[in-house]
Amino acid sequence: ALETYAPKIAGRLVWQAQLGRMGYGMVAVARDGLFYVASGDGDLRALKADTGEVIWRNQAGTSIAAGVGADARFATLVSRDNEVITYDNGREAWRKRLPSGVVTPPVVAGERVFVMSVDRVVHAFDAIDGRRLWVLQRPGDALTLSQAGVLTYVGNTLLVGQGPRLLGVDPTKGTVQWDVPLATPRGSNEVERLADLIGPAVRVGDRVCARAFQAAVGCADAVRGAQLWTRNVGGAQAVGGDAERVYGADASDRISAWRASNGDVLWSTEKLLYRGLSG
Repeated sequence: ALETYAPKIAGRLVWQAQLGRMGYGMVAVARDGLFYVASGDGDLRALKADTGEVIWRNQAGTSIAAGVGADARFATLVSRDNEVITYDNGREAWRKRLPSGVVTPPVVAGERVFVMSVDRVVHAFDAIDGRRLWVLQRPGDALTLSQAGVLTYVGNTLLVGQGPRLLGVDPTKGTVQWDVPLATPRGSNEVERLADLIGPAVRVGDRVCARAFQAAVGCADAVRGAQLWTRNVGGAQAVGGDAERVYGADASDRISAWRASNGDVLWSTEKLLYRGLSG
C-alpha cells in the first residue's frame, strides 16, 4: 500500500490551458514572462506566464518529437519527420531536415538554434534564416540512449552531454572547450557500458548536475570545466535539485538526496520502491 500522505502546503490554480494529447516528452519553457508549450500534433502557443493569455499561436501541421526551445523572439520544435521548425514571434521562419531523429528539446540562445539528435550529434543553425552554422560529432560508442540528453547553456558556453561526458562547447564555432566525465562506464558489452547523460540537467549558478544512465550521478563546475563529484548509483531517469541538494531515484525507485556541493548522501527512502518513478 502507498504511504499515507497529508499535504503540508496549499496551492491555488491561477490559470489553465487545454492543449490536447502530448505523445512526446514535452518540457515547457518560460522566457521573459512568456510560457511556451506545444501539443503532440504541433499546436504551439506562447502564453503570458501570469495570466495564461495567448500571445500567439501557430500550427506546425505535423506531429512533434521534441520541443519547445525558445527565447524572447524565437521558438523551435522538431517533428517526427526530423524537421527543425522555427518561429519568429509566432510566424514560421524556416524548416530544416536532420538525418536522424530528435528526442532532446532544442535550445535557442544568441540568435542560434541548437539541436541534438539521438546519435548525440549537435547541429547549430542561424535562428533568423536557418543557415547551418556547424555540426559537432564526436567518436563514441555504437549505441546511444533514445532518451532526452543534456543540452543547455551557462553564460556563453553550450553544455552538451555525449556519452557519460559533459562537454563545454563554443556556441559560435562548435569547438570543445572542456570535457568532464560524470561516470566511468563498466561492463562486458555495449549495453552494459551505455551511460549517456540524461536530461534535463539540474543547473544552479555555475554548477550543473546530471545522471549517467545506469551508472552514476554527478556534478560539474560549468565555468571552470571541472568535475565536482560523482557517485556510482544506478538509475534511468533524470535527477532534480536545488542549491543545497540533488535528488534522484535508482533502478529500484529508492530515492536519495545528495549534498550538491560534495555528493555526500543526506538521506535515502524506500517508501516508493518499484513504483516506476519519473525524473
